[in-house]
Amino acid sequence: MPLSAEDRLVLIRIKIERARKHLQGLAEDLLAVEKHTIVEKESGSFKTVPMLPWGVIAATGDIVHNLRSALDHLAWQLVCVGTPGMEPTRQVGFPIAIDADTYNTEKTAKVNGMSEDAKEKIDRLQPYKGGDDNLWRIHELDNIDKHRTLLTVAYDVTLAADWIGAFRGYRIVTEAPNFGGDFDRQVGQNLLSSLRDLVNHVDQLVRGFKALLE
Repeated sequence: MPLSAEDRLVLIRIKIERARKHLQGLAEDLLAVEKHTIVEKESGSFKTVPMLPWGVIAATGDIVHNLRSALDHLAWQLVCVGTPGMEPTRQVGFPIAIDADTYNTEKTAKVNGMSEDAKEKIDRLQPYKGGDDNLWRIHELDNIDKHRTLLTVAYDVTLAADWIGAFRGYRIVTEAPNFGGDFDRQVGQNLLSSLRDLVNHVDQLVRGFKALLE
């Protein structure tokens, strides 16, 4: 029995709902934020910085990755519907690029096998930096977390976990955090709000393709 559009949406949205689950866990982890006094090595002065559980960083990356995966799963399902019986190639994926020119150059292989309506709908989303910046942010953050380094959620924090060792903490200082947030005042609400917006954005986008998944 062929899959209905609703069936296909469920298979895609499993990834989105997993992102929501990680978001709930992240909110719980942020309740464990503590203030930690450290000694500045250069000046010898004392400074108080937030101490966060390592799970905050891991969950942030997991949320972003599940959202990016949901978009790629959408692309795969659009090919299955657009060209019945065709096995989507390894290049199929939801096209997101750094600018419009790169998008137009790279999208062909990623949307190969989709219906023209699906391709046009994706084009209208403008999934590149300067178009749909939420999609670009998801794409870029996912690449950072998968291939480069941990995502950063504030300018100056100490990350703590039992398995780190005797010091129980690792301080991260960055001039340009991936997610800005004032943990002293808002206990990570900026981070939660940003991620919640991304989850809702992808969920709404995916639902908008239902008619093309018939």
